[in-house]
Amino acid sequence: MPLTLEQIHIVRDTVPILKEHGCAITAHFYADMLSAHTDLNNIFNHTNQINGQQPQALADSLYAYASHIDDLGVLGPAIERISQKHASLYVCSLFLLPYSSHSIPSAGFVHYSGTISVCGARVQPIPAGR
Repeated sequence: MPLTLEQIHIVRDTVPILKEHGCAITAHFYADMLSAHTDLNNIFNHTNQINGQQPQALADSLYAYASHIDDLGVLGPAIERISQKHASLYVCSLFLLPYSSHSIPSAGFVHYSGTISVCGARVQPIPAGR
């Protein structure tokens, strides 16, 4: 089912947030998800979690999707690489539940926490209510 015009506008509105806070959101997301679902630790590269490459890769993917919402075809090569990586690790729909259940709370994390340092940058989250 295609996105509605309202949904496209919502996704487009996330671009500045993802640009500025994407890595903080995804770092929190991975930390939260992997501590709650330790069985997934064998799926994700621990070194890439520590050095920030995994959160940065997800942040970059989310930013690319949101900023190209009107022309998703340009993301084809990146989607192909992501799909091949997931297939090589036998990632299936069973992994989506923990993934999705931790993504929205992680996005809200940016609104309620103090200044943090993630992925090499100090981040001052957006004040609540903005």
